[in-house]
Amino acid sequence: GTGQNTKNHEHIQIGENTLEAFETATKLGTAFIEVYVQVTKDLVPVVYHDFLVSETGTDSAIYSLSKQQSARPQDADPPRLPWDERARPRTQDRRRTRPLHAPRDSGTQCLFERMKHTFEYKMTGMKGNTRSNSVHEPFMTLRQLLDTLPESTHLDIELKYPMLFETDDWEMDPYAMELNLFTDSILQVLFTYGGNRSMFLSTFSPELCILLVRKQKTYPVLFLNDSNNYPTGDPRALSLQSAVHFARAWKLQGIIMASEPFIASPKLVKFVQGQKLFCASYGGLNDDPECAKIQADAGIDAIIVNKVKLITKTLQER
Repeated sequence: GTGQNTKNHEHIQIGENTLEAFETATKLGTAFIEVYVQVTKDLVPVVYHDFLVSETGTDSAIYSLSKQQSARPQDADPPRLPWDERARPRTQDRRRTRPLHAPRDSGTQCLFERMKHTFEYKMTGMKGNTRSNSVHEPFMTLRQLLDTLPESTHLDIELKYPMLFETDDWEMDPYAMELNLFTDSILQVLFTYGGNRSMFLSTFSPELCILLVRKQKTYPVLFLNDSNNYPTGDPRALSLQSAVHFARAWKLQGIIMASEPFIASPKLVKFVQGQKLFCASYGGLNDDPECAKIQADAGIDAIIVNKVKLITKTLQER
């Protein structure tokens, strides 16, 4: 889409992982759109980034909720309004997008009160795609996304499946949906509604990479890796070299690394490509024009960014 929402209000933010964000990114000239996909308890793939649905007021994982339960509570009217609001005359009875700095209405305030004791909200102090923080839009299922976006829109489908160290980081239960069930639920939607759209699949989970490349040959599979920025306890995710070794061993099509190694040593781009692997990067440094130019000059295949307009313009002018 057009990037992650933040607490920074220096510019208007479109709700992350929403249809409006995806359409805006396409208009700004992005080649591929990154889409985060998880699976609900009733096996519906949904477009949602965070492991925990803190809008429920609890630290509930997507896989513990049905599609209906995981629908964002803020999208519904509050169950009860203060008397002064209910009595207030309504000159217009139509839905509209809430401006960035509009004061919180009672429904939005209830949402923030509900979230304030959750783990994620205590860590970040905000939630993406919420009224008063960004231009709010409802979230959607993967099928709705594929049905709505034109087939000319290319997609990077990132499958969000928690690794063991992430369950500890997010204070989640150390279990998740059975991996085959998770994978098959997403692949079924892609095969049924993907059409001739250009897509590739990516994930941080090595086991999920193996399943994806064994279960299908239609879509390229790329291994996401933190470049050892965070300890994972998994030897396959310790470094760029280990990621390349893993990708080649299982015949993956490429890797997507946190950008620090490529910025520090641009020759590493050619090292990856010399192993006949697609080479891409992600991370906050990619929103810095100079860092993006370093990687582009090194010949990297793709740069994942939040500031689509800025970086697109920078690379076009270089």
